[in-house]
Amino acid sequence: MSLKMRVHGELVTLTDQTILKTNKWYADNAQGCIDEAVSGTVFVNNLDQYIEEKTARKAQFLSGDFKLWLGYYQQAYFIQTGQDVPILS
Repeated sequence: MSLKMRVHGELVTLTDQTILKTNKWYADNAQGCIDEAVSGTVFVNNLDQYIEEKTARKAQFLSGDFKLWLGYYQQAYFIQTGQDVPILS
Protein backbone atom coordinates (compact mmCIF):
# COMPACT_ATOMS: atom_id res chain seq x y z
CA MET A 1 0.00 0.00 0.00
CA SER A 2 2.16 2.87 -1.18
CA LEU A 3 0.98 6.43 -0.61
CA LYS A 4 1.34 9.42 -2.86
CA MET A 5 1.89 13.02 -1.85
CA ARG A 6 2.93 16.26 -3.51
CA VAL A 7 6.02 18.13 -2.37
CA HIS A 8 6.61 21.49 -4.04
CA GLY A 9 4.33 20.36 -6.87
CA GLU A 10 6.21 17.09 -7.46
CA LEU A 11 4.42 13.78 -6.98
CA VAL A 12 6.26 11.58 -4.47
CA THR A 13 5.46 7.93 -3.79
CA LEU A 14 6.02 6.79 -0.22
CA THR A 15 7.10 3.17 -0.37
CA ASP A 16 5.62 0.32 1.65
CA GLN A 17 8.90 0.15 3.57
CA THR A 18 8.64 3.86 4.41
CA ILE A 19 5.06 3.41 5.61
CA LEU A 20 6.09 0.54 7.89
CA LYS A 21 9.04 2.55 9.24
CA THR A 22 6.79 5.55 9.84
CA ASN A 23 4.21 3.43 11.64
CA LYS A 24 6.99 2.01 13.82
CA TRP A 25 8.33 5.52 14.48
CA TYR A 26 4.91 6.60 15.79
CA ALA A 27 4.52 3.39 17.82
CA ASP A 28 7.97 3.90 19.36
CA ASN A 29 7.06 7.51 20.10
CA ALA A 30 3.91 6.39 21.93
CA GLN A 31 5.98 3.91 23.95
CA GLY A 32 8.48 6.66 24.77
CA CYS A 33 5.63 8.81 26.08
CA ILE A 34 4.43 5.92 28.24
CA ASP A 35 7.95 5.33 29.58
CA GLU A 36 8.38 9.01 30.49
CA ALA A 37 5.05 9.11 32.29
CA VAL A 38 5.69 5.88 34.20
CA SER A 39 9.18 6.99 35.24
CA GLY A 40 7.85 10.33 36.47
CA THR A 41 9.97 12.32 34.01
CA VAL A 42 6.71 13.79 32.71
CA PHE A 43 3.65 14.32 34.87
CA VAL A 44 0.22 13.31 33.60
CA ASN A 45 -3.03 13.78 35.52
CA ASN A 46 -4.45 10.28 35.14
CA LEU A 47 -1.57 7.88 34.61
CA ASP A 48 -3.66 4.73 34.17
CA GLN A 49 -5.91 6.32 31.54
CA TYR A 50 -2.90 7.87 29.79
CA ILE A 51 -1.13 4.52 29.59
CA GLU A 52 -4.29 2.85 28.30
CA GLU A 53 -4.79 5.47 25.58
CA LYS A 54 -1.13 5.47 24.48
CA THR A 55 -1.02 1.66 24.46
CA ALA A 56 -4.12 1.57 22.24
CA ARG A 57 -2.60 4.20 19.94
CA LYS A 58 0.65 2.23 19.75
CA ALA A 59 -1.32 -0.89 18.74
CA GLN A 60 -3.11 1.11 16.04
CA PHE A 61 0.18 2.28 14.57
CA LEU A 62 1.62 -1.23 14.60
CA SER A 63 -1.47 -2.66 12.90
CA GLY A 64 -1.89 0.22 10.44
CA ASP A 65 -5.44 0.79 11.70
CA PHE A 66 -5.51 4.59 12.00
CA LYS A 67 -6.48 7.66 10.02
CA LEU A 68 -3.69 9.45 8.17
CA TRP A 69 -3.05 13.13 8.86
CA LEU A 70 -0.79 15.79 7.38
CA GLY A 71 1.94 15.32 9.99
CA TYR A 72 2.10 11.62 9.16
CA TYR A 73 2.93 12.41 5.55
CA GLN A 74 5.52 14.93 6.67
CA GLN A 75 7.24 12.39 8.95
CA ALA A 76 7.08 9.66 6.29
CA TYR A 77 8.67 11.99 3.73
CA PHE A 78 11.46 12.75 6.18
CA ILE A 79 12.02 9.05 6.88
CA GLN A 80 12.17 8.28 3.15
CA THR A 81 14.30 11.22 2.01
CA GLY A 82 16.00 12.67 5.08
CA GLN A 83 14.60 16.06 4.08
CA ASP A 84 12.19 18.25 6.01
CA VAL A 85 9.25 19.68 4.13
CA PRO A 86 6.95 22.42 5.40
CA ILE A 87 3.65 20.86 6.37
CA LEU A 88 1.61 23.16 4.15
CA SER A 89 3.90 23.29 1.11
